[in-house]
Amino acid sequence: MRTRYTTLRHLNPGTRFEMIDSAGPLRGTLVKATDCRAVVDLEGKPTVVDFETINHEWIRLHRSGKRRTTITPSCRVIVLPHHGAQHERNHA
Repeated sequence: MRTRYTTLRHLNPGTRFEMIDSAGPLRGTLVKATDCRAVVDLEGKPTVVDFETINHEWIRLHRSGKRRTTITPSCRVIVLPHHGAQHERNHA
C-alpha cells in the first residue's frame, strides 16, 4: 500500500498528522494554516519535574511535552486517524 501524502495547507484545523523530519517522525495537530504559515502543536515526550517549595514540601508537575510552533504550510504530511475513531469502532 502506498503512503498518501498531503500538505498542511490542505488540512482542516484539528487534524492530526505525522511528518518525517531528519531526526525522525514528528506528530502533531494543525491549529490553523494560511498560504504563508501553518500553526501546529507538536507532540513530545511527557516529563515529570519535582520542585521543593519554601516550606520544604515536594510538588510533582507533569508536563505534556506539547509545543506550539509555526512551519511552512507546504510541508508534506501523512494524516493520522482521530484518537476517538478506533475507540468508536471497538465499542460500537
